[in-house]
Amino acid sequence: MLGNTMEAVQIAQSARTYLDEIGNYDTQIMLMTTKDSDLRKTLGKGMENWIKNELKDQRISVQPGVNILRMQGDNELEAIFFNKEEDIRDDKVPDTDYFIKPDLVICENGVGRPRKELLSMVGF
Repeated sequence: MLGNTMEAVQIAQSARTYLDEIGNYDTQIMLMTTKDSDLRKTLGKGMENWIKNELKDQRISVQPGVNILRMQGDNELEAIFFNKEEDIRDDKVPDTDYFIKPDLVICENGVGRPRKELLSMVGF
């Protein structure tokens, strides 16, 4: 899950509930935020940490404030490379680049502009 709103948290919880109901207990769910989440902006970092712990109890990993470096794959997403929030500082280049190889990605509001703009092709 890539998203910065409370809805992203709710979708992650719903996905966990559904996967558990159909017996996919080993499926990992990771929620990544790419900037200060709505939780942090409205409720503060303490409440964000509390919700992070609650999600951990539900077997949902949370990576807040990641810096997505690149996404690898031509026809399908093969890997997402990122830096963790604790590694990102103004005075230092991060030592470690992390990556995940997702089977499914749910993005809030997309992840960027399309490679080819289609609006002109449909008359706009």
